[in-house]
Amino acid sequence: MEKTIKQIADELKIEKQKVYRYIKKNCINEAHQKSGVMYYDEAVQERIKQAFSGKTQNQRSTSN
Repeated sequence: MEKTIKQIADELKIEKQKVYRYIKKNCINEAHQKSGVMYYDEAVQERIKQAFSGKTQNQRSTSN
């Protein structure tokens, strides 16, 4: 099922801006766009989930 950035962010319990930045940084294209809303397929969703799983913990420990 295709999801929006907000739906992905809500599922991961992170800010949608973080998801948006990840998508832009990695040049990820949406599956389709409807009325200005971008939808992402399951492959992209999985890639985003993997990128953010445990990432916040690693960022905190390396930034100190």
